[in-house]
Amino acid sequence: MKIFMNESIDRSFLLAFFVVSLCIGLPLVICCGYRAYDYYYKSSSFIEVNGVVSGYRYDEVNKYDDVGTYAEVIDYVVDGRTYTIVNDLSTTYPMSIGTSVLVKYNPDDYSDAIIGSDSTTFIAFGIGGILILVASFISLFFYIKAYRNRDKFFD
Repeated sequence: MKIFMNESIDRSFLLAFFVVSLCIGLPLVICCGYRAYDYYYKSSSFIEVNGVVSGYRYDEVNKYDDVGTYAEVIDYVVDGRTYTIVNDLSTTYPMSIGTSVLVKYNPDDYSDAIIGSDSTTFIAFGIGGILILVASFISLFFYIKAYRNRDKFFD
């Protein structure tokens, strides 16, 4: 049986790739899956309202390029009272003050709210995590195949 890899690839590299990609992919999938589930669970029962970016929260400076990040502070009004939510995601290029943002709030607790577009970033990272896990298990497959055929194909 012919193995579909170059004989010069070391088995230890395949095993190391499996372990590293598993350590990266699995937390990505778990964290992003939880965030996406939480978002969809909340958004199914929450009520939509338009909010407005009213300011920014400055987060710490990135140690690699000395650039700080900003989290948008969003105000939304429910029953004549103004509530505030701070975006979970900080960015170096925040939305402009005055930008309209979709906010979803809990009808039982108006201060419990989520930003309407929260899930897309977590879904993208989750898909990336799944792809990393697929690559991880492909490398494990080739490692096992190489290990079984070590006398034929490897030193």
